[in-house]
Amino acid sequence: MVGRSQKSRRGKAGNMKAFIVSDGPADYEDTNWGVVWAKTVFVARKKFANQHGSDYRDVTARHEPTLDQYTDETLPASKLVDLDWQFDCVGCGMKLDSFTELDGGYAPEEDQFGPPRPLEICGNWRMPFCSEYCRSDYERRKAARLQAQDKIYDEMFSHIRQVVSFVKIRGSKIYCNDFGQLRYAEVYVTFPHSTHGAFFRKDEDAGKVRFFCSDYDYPVWRSCCAWERQRKFMF
Repeated sequence: MVGRSQKSRRGKAGNMKAFIVSDGPADYEDTNWGVVWAKTVFVARKKFANQHGSDYRDVTARHEPTLDQYTDETLPASKLVDLDWQFDCVGCGMKLDSFTELDGGYAPEEDQFGPPRPLEICGNWRMPFCSEYCRSDYERRKAARLQAQDKIYDEMFSHIRQVVSFVKIRGSKIYCNDFGQLRYAEVYVTFPHSTHGAFFRKDEDAGKVRFFCSDYDYPVWRSCCAWERQRKFMF
């Protein structure tokens, strides 16, 4: 019985088909396009309409048998480019289609550039890149940015705890550029008897951390700070 139920589940998963779906004419800029895996064309249209908030009556779907073997995570962008789709490279923004070519590169021994070569499109259709080099460079910049954000968060968290101990941290929003340089950082907090909450902010052009809260909660904040100073003085 167990083996039969597993086989049945595999059979249901294998019946999924890939549909190319849109909610408007091909020559309209506002038309949404996508690939949906479903058992029938009606289910594919319904899924797409729910995802994009489109009118079901405007959604059209066409079965593409060459994409049935893939899933949303494994569908290569190059397969859709072969079907005349167009993407923008996530790393450098280059237009990716069947007509774009890469520079052949400079050959020192010949003192000239080589002939153009076809795109080396890699990545899935959600994250397309023009080449493996562009993808590795994007991953390197992303890792450096996340590392810088974690460092800045730790610094701000340590600073906040040194100044006040009665706040509870509820979240943060930290943005750095690809070189790990801070653009802005915000740490959201609440404190006893506060109504709207507050946040600490640090900008790239300001060396110190600033505090912001509503006018309604400011007297409560002052009272909490006075209690904090008195507590530190007593102990």
